Parts: sequence; structure tokens; C-alpha cells
Amino acid sequence: MITDPQFSEDIQDIKKSFSGWDFSFVTGTGRMQEGLLTWSYGSMARRLVRQANALLDMGTGGGELLSMLRPFPKKIWATEGYEPNVSIAKKRLEPLGVRVITFEEDAHLPVENRQFDFK
Repeated sequence: MITDPQFSEDIQDIKKSFSGWDFSFVTGTGRMQEGLLTWSYGSMARRLVRQANALLDMGTGGGELLSMLRPFPKKIWATEGYEPNVSIAKKRLEPLGVRVITFEEDAHLPVENRQFDFK
């Protein structure tokens, strides 16, 4: 029998559902730490997105970050493998011209070879 109350709480936490990239239920427990970085992923990504002719965002979650990186190139796709996030991503991204693709394995994406810019 488990007698550690913190362990029991942690086990209950894993049963909570989440959507997109909202991990606030974890950060509130103190098990995950956040802090300011010396660089900005968004700034770096936005510059590359603007230079791209075609773009693929793998594991987009609910599309929260990708949706903020506009303007997009004419050809843009996003993949998501976690089923609860797929409908969230489609609702957020498809009106912006992003084709959202459900996938099960990174090695077998349902897209043609050599159509994306790599940076």
C-alpha cells in the first residue's frame, strides 16, 4: 500500500486531461520549472517562417504557437499525433490556411518528399 501522500497526488495528476500545450496543472505543482531564456524561440521562428516557401510544424499541439508566427508561406502544414489536440489545432489553424494532418509516426508522414524548406 502506498502511504506517501505526495506520490498519491502525483498519480492523480496524471489522470487529468489537458489540451494544446497548456501545462498549467503541472507548473502549479512545482514539479516543472519555468524561467526566462537568453533567446526567444518565437523571434527566431518568425524570421524563418517569413523566409520559407513551404513550412511544416511537427507536433503543433493545439496550434497556439504556430498561429502567432504569421504571416505564413502559401504552403503550410501542421502535424499532431495526440488525438484530443487534432480538433483544437484544426479549429485554430485551418481558418489561417494551415492544413492539419493527423499522424501516428514521424517517420511516416502523409506528405510528399522534398516539399519543405529546411533551416
